[in-house]
Amino acid sequence: MAANHLSAAVSELPEYLVKNRNISGVDVSNAGGENSGIYAADGSIKTGYISNWRSLSKDERSKVIEERKRRGVQGGRNGKGTSQGDAVTANTVKQLREQNKKYKRKIKALKRSSSNDNDKDDDSADEIDAGDQFGGKASKKNAKKKKD
Repeated sequence: MAANHLSAAVSELPEYLVKNRNISGVDVSNAGGENSGIYAADGSIKTGYISNWRSLSKDERSKVIEERKRRGVQGGRNGKGTSQGDAVTANTVKQLREQNKKYKRKIKALKRSSSNDNDKDDDSADEIDAGDQFGGKASKKNAKKKKD
């Protein structure tokens, strides 16, 4: 019924919109109502959201949990309002951003040092010795030479 409605609605769209809009499928697995249990229409155990989870028996819940583990389905809440997968992803992203900041600092430092090295090579004859400026031994020697 829903598929017929959707296909009729799509057929009324202009040609330039219709070619990119296709109906891939319609899910009617919950047609049995709220108390359809843990089994899908084909007899397999549902591993997704089950609306009446709290009303299921412990045995049914354990079957669903075992099936989720077997299939490797991640989901649920970790008690903080976010799923565990989201928390892991957020932590990974945070660590990668910190690493990027660290590497950006290193790149800036390398660029600065390489530009300073280029300047030193060009002006090496004109450089003033820092020991002369602050009254070191070289400054005293230069002062004696100037007096003579």
